[in-house]
Amino acid sequence: MRITSKKYILIDKIMRRDTLKSKAGTTLVEMLIAMICLGIISLATYELIVRTQTINATLNAWNLLTEWGQTAINTISVDLTSGRVLYQDDAVGQTYISQLESDTAYPMLSTRTLPLIDASGDFGRDTSISRTGNALLFAVEAPPFITTPLDVPRRVDVYRLVCYYLSPVNKPIGKMSSSLRLVRWESKEFADYQQVMSMSGATRTNFVINLYYERGIRYLWIGRNLPDNAFYAIDEYGDISGSPEAYFTIPKDSLTNVINSLGLGSASISWNSSDDFWPPDTVPKFANGNSVGNGFPHGLEVQIIGPSGARQVMVRLVLAYFINMDNSIYSNESFTIITLKEY
Repeated sequence: MRITSKKYILIDKIMRRDTLKSKAGTTLVEMLIAMICLGIISLATYELIVRTQTINATLNAWNLLTEWGQTAINTISVDLTSGRVLYQDDAVGQTYISQLESDTAYPMLSTRTLPLIDASGDFGRDTSISRTGNALLFAVEAPPFITTPLDVPRRVDVYRLVCYYLSPVNKPIGKMSSSLRLVRWESKEFADYQQVMSMSGATRTNFVINLYYERGIRYLWIGRNLPDNAFYAIDEYGDISGSPEAYFTIPKDSLTNVINSLGLGSASISWNSSDDFWPPDTVPKFANGNSVGNGFPHGLEVQIIGPSGARQVMVRLVLAYFINMDNSIYSNESFTIITLKEY
């Protein structure tokens, strides 16, 4: 019995010693190793989070640029399908675009230029002759006006002017001090002057009265004339001005930012490729770019080719998105080619 008792006492002492050792805590070396492991894990986790955020931001930028670019191109294409008169970089076109009613909230880029129509050429890079523009001005056919003055059915064509141009906004993007928006300008409606004047007497008078009240039209228009020789005022009594409106400002009906998210600091119509702005898509692609003034042409390039009966309008649009996290610029290129017949 005594031997057994001593045996239990020895076991108890051993167990107490092991318990004391376990309560002694970790050593400094063990703590340092644990801290180093924790630091490595934290750093790896942080890098993974940053990388994931950058990837998500990149994918989001690509998706948005693709969606916005296609929306803008579709809008331009729909307008061009009903186009009837295209204006180019000549005396008529330059005068028309300079006399559009302006809006201080959507100023035109000072270097805006209409394309030069090349009736026998093809799309391609400009050489010694600059054909590419960074603005687009044309007349679209609106629904005609049909009425029956004095019980005689009459029909007259109605038009609107539409202009797409770049507008700077005071929102830095990348190293640039401002961003670029794509603006759509649309005029009031104008009725065809020659068609109205082909009527006579009371028929014409009553038609003009109906045109004035039912459609809200205030001017008749000759599309190929210079603006100061193209617009004739009408009044509520059916009278037509005997002479065109001099120094005429072409009245606007609407003015919209084609892509609302552009010009807010993260996204923009691309500036020309440079050390300060580096989109993956080369800008310009067709025009001979320059940095004079506000530069030309940037991410909107327009060319027009073909005879009047089969004009082809090519529009290239490059959007850019700046991501602060990795100081990167992403871009998306969209194209359309529309064929139309000028009258």
